[in-house]
Amino acid sequence: MSSVEYIAAFIAFAGVLLTARASIFGWPLGIIGAGLYSYIFILSGLFAESVLQALYVVFGFYGWFNWLQMGSSPKNRPVVLMNTNEILISLAIWLPSGLFIGFLLSNFSSGNSPYIDASLATGGLVATYLMAKKFLQNWLFWIVIDVVSAGLFFTRELYATSFLYLTFTVLAIQGYVLWKRDFKKA
Repeated sequence: MSSVEYIAAFIAFAGVLLTARASIFGWPLGIIGAGLYSYIFILSGLFAESVLQALYVVFGFYGWFNWLQMGSSPKNRPVVLMNTNEILISLAIWLPSGLFIGFLLSNFSSGNSPYIDASLATGGLVATYLMAKKFLQNWLFWIVIDVVSAGLFFTRELYATSFLYLTFTVLAIQGYVLWKRDFKKA
């Protein structure tokens, strides 16, 4: 599994790097990386993360299509800010969903760390949607998700993936800075 994990980590890294730089090519790489990680997480007993990765494939096509609709140039895809209601709605979807799915996983599966696994999965879906809509705050969601994910993957002995998520944290910070700069320019 380690060679597949390294390949998936490289592809996922490239996808996030390109997305942080507002390149539309980050989406297809993200789709490929998510497909590989879905397989890896099944083998690791992280079932919500595995489903999340499969959903990332679907959301990846949504994001890719959404950005294509806005035009191929990053200038045609302006960064927008979420208002307070949008932030509260996003949190109201993320947190209760994570608890509910965590409850289901803890009672009806043999998965590892069910509440953390489920909360990261639901948060990732919310953050991916926010990224597809090009909300600046998506990167703040990702920073939290990536830090906690790095810890979870380390406990599952997915060391390359844990390192990848620490790197994603840095890229999320970079994405926030770059997108904020683009927002101010607009």
